[in-house]
Amino acid sequence: MDIKNSKNNIMKFICNFLLVLNYIVYIIADVSAWATDVKYGLLLLLPLIVFPIVVKLAHKFAVSQADKFFKSEWNVFLKKLEWGNSVVVAIVALFYWLFLSKPN
Repeated sequence: MDIKNSKNNIMKFICNFLLVLNYIVYIIADVSAWATDVKYGLLLLLPLIVFPIVVKLAHKFAVSQADKFFKSEWNVFLKKLEWGNSVVVAIVALFYWLFLSKPN
């Protein structure tokens, strides 16, 4: 039982570490965007707000009970991460297309 508990702790650590790394990538992208132009910096603030919310919601909406039963914990985590990043990219692309792609 101790081995199973330690495996769960290691898996939780890895998943949380990867979530933090993903968030750091969004922070670096935002800082770089601010260096380019204010409008791009403002645009890339969206992932900093949306990503944690979407990943939290992905557990309820994107991952089914069958996924939890048939897939490994790692595959369920990857599904949440992919879903979160896909939603963030779609939102940023939509905002870019609506507000920034048109010439002034």
